Amino acid sequence: MTIPPHGPTSGTAGTGEDPTQVSIPTPAAGSYPPPPQWPVTSEPSGWQQYDRPAAAPPQNPAWRRWAIPAGIVVVVLGAAAAIAVNYSKDNSKSTVPIASQTVASVESATTTSATSTTSETSPPPAPPAPPPPPVVASGAVNTLLLTPATINTVMGTTNLVAPPNETYSRALRPGTFTPQECAGAFLPGEENTYSALNGGPNGIAVQAIHEAVRPRSHNVLQVVSTFADADAARKFFDQRVADWASCDGKIVTLRNEDGSADKARIGPTSVKEDINYLTVTNPDPAADGMVCQRAITTISNVVVDTRTCARDITTQAIDMARQIRQGVH
Repeated sequence: MTIPPHGPTSGTAGTGEDPTQVSIPTPAAGSYPPPPQWPVTSEPSGWQQYDRPAAAPPQNPAWRRWAIPAGIVVVVLGAAAAIAVNYSKDNSKSTVPIASQTVASVESATTTSATSTTSETSPPPAPPAPPPPPVVASGAVNTLLLTPATINTVMGTTNLVAPPNETYSRALRPGTFTPQECAGAFLPGEENTYSALNGGPNGIAVQAIHEAVRPRSHNVLQVVSTFADADAARKFFDQRVADWASCDGKIVTLRNEDGSADKARIGPTSVKEDINYLTVTNPDPAADGMVCQRAITTISNVVVDTRTCARDITTQAIDMARQIRQGVH
């Protein structure tokens, strides 16, 4: 048998005071019958040397009996409240993303719709570039010449004609030019300028248009030539433009076959709508006021070379060159 470390205390049975327990007040004398007495033995400690029932634990007062259930209720209610709050927060958290997702979905749908509408209303893509103009056969070069009616419209006249004996299928041989490199600036279709040594054409048409009777106040020359290909035509054109630039401001003399001489001042030179042009004037102050304009351009394997002379020259040679070029299709 185990002997407790302390004997019974006054009015209290047990194994010693527990500091965590509330002390139970001792009842007043006379309230209860005296407790039973253990029989006196020879044991000095007052305890029998055999097992005996353990003393009943002290009873808690009534408030303690209610405190524990009440605490449990409070804890349960608090937990329930916390669960309710958390549930409310969870609902609010889950609701916000749903609303955001809904708004985002609407915005996305609106953006997609706007994009689709924009795409549907966008202008169609630009059409492909037209094919390059065809290569003109040398035998078809005459078909590119402007008619006298068209030239009268360009010149603002009604009486210009193209004499049959002044339409040629060869370059012109008017005489000798000084300096020779400026002959092409003075006159279109000049023989030395259009010779094979200068990468000349494989086909040429030259036509003079003017009044049928003298004195003449308008003189027009149109020259259309064809080359082996567009590169050959461009090379010839570039050389003529370079010659014109080198002759700008120079006076050129033409000695005709009959021994007479004509003089002209070249320039200034300029460019308009891919057409190079220059002015040719008489350097003699006593001469009449006739002025000539030269123009040259190229398209495909064709080179167009024109000259218009009159007292009221503005852009006539340029206009003729443009219209001839437009006929290459």
